[in-house]
Amino acid sequence: MSAKRLILTWGFALAAFSMTASAADKTKGDVIEEAKAQLYGNMSDQTQAVQILASQEEQDVRTYEIVELLSKLLKDEDNPRLLKAVVTGLGQIADKAQGGTKGDVRKILDGVMRDKEQHAVVRAEAIRALRPITDAKAYEGKQTVEYLKKLVDDASTETSIRIAALEFLGGASAEVPDVLKKAIFSSDPNQRKPAITAYISIIVRTKATLDGSTTSAMINTIEDEKANEDLRLDLLGMMGIAMKTGSRFMNAGDMLSGIIKKSQKLRVKLKAVTVVGVTLDADLMKILVGVYDDNKDKTEVEAVALRRAACSSAGEFFGPFGKRDVSQYKTDMTKLSEMCVTALTSDKDLSVCKEAANALGNMYSKRYDRRRPVAALIETLADKDSGVSDTALDSLKFMTGEDLGKDLDAWRAWYKKNESKLKPL
Repeated sequence: MSAKRLILTWGFALAAFSMTASAADKTKGDVIEEAKAQLYGNMSDQTQAVQILASQEEQDVRTYEIVELLSKLLKDEDNPRLLKAVVTGLGQIADKAQGGTKGDVRKILDGVMRDKEQHAVVRAEAIRALRPITDAKAYEGKQTVEYLKKLVDDASTETSIRIAALEFLGGASAEVPDVLKKAIFSSDPNQRKPAITAYISIIVRTKATLDGSTTSAMINTIEDEKANEDLRLDLLGMMGIAMKTGSRFMNAGDMLSGIIKKSQKLRVKLKAVTVVGVTLDADLMKILVGVYDDNKDKTEVEAVALRRAACSSAGEFFGPFGKRDVSQYKTDMTKLSEMCVTALTSDKDLSVCKEAANALGNMYSKRYDRRRPVAALIETLADKDSGVSDTALDSLKFMTGEDLGKDLDAWRAWYKKNESKLKPL
């Protein structure tokens, strides 16, 4: 190596070492001070600085008066992009803080939430930041909840704020506020959807059940052909989850059957079929068999879609029910299994065959009689449609624990040897 190149090489190495040493020599205080200086840079610098400051440990937050600094930024700046980042940062600080710091930040966020001159997106972010640090049972928490109820009920409230308020109410309330019960029936999806999500959150978290007046109102709306279609779909979805978690709907089976047979809206019909599977209500299994039989051999788009949905919904039952004592549901479960086997082997629509193959794969429990389903899936491996045969193979793997590829002879030999193992325990 030449002397010149050696000098250059050492020069670059020394420069690199100096830069590394310089970065390593930075103290936490240096990093914080640099971030504070960045608050007066461009938008990108400011946002990054806020993130750095918000990530500091509580002791450093107090030492360097970071909360006070960010609070001042809320007063001095008016760009909502930056202010949203500031509010998010304050929420992060409060979420990991204790005592006075948490209380101080909560007061700041509460002020932002109530400031009607503040941008709606910033106020909404303040509501979200308040949610994890608010005790709904404490005085301040109760005041916040009451204020948010009023916001939701006020027609002039911006959508972004209303959504955040509904999310807060769903996460903080132990009981369902009347304003939330009202909002789930709104024709405005921006109000209805977060309200339903919040309502379900309360149900799941507290194990609460829907009251009679709410279930009656839901059924009436779902059955009303003149009601908003998306509203009916959303309420059907909520109904399925509510039933799964313990709520009872009077004559739910008759209502769902009626909708499937009589509704003029295909999406509503299909949603009703899907909901049957979501509920995991054994008394509703017969509905799926009826749906398939009523539409059997029909070639219309609606009939095919309903048969496919019936098979998909059947698959929902097979999995979870395998953990229970299925003896009392043996007759209905057998009919459901036979329905899927028939769909797999005889349906003229490949999408229905594929859905049936997929559904049967959920019969992995040894409590089921898996002989006919496994035999049908094995023969389906020879199907010319790769989508159907691939799904059949996938289901066989789950039902048997074996992987013999699409070797039909190998599977037939395996079945002959292991048929007795597929009988129910």
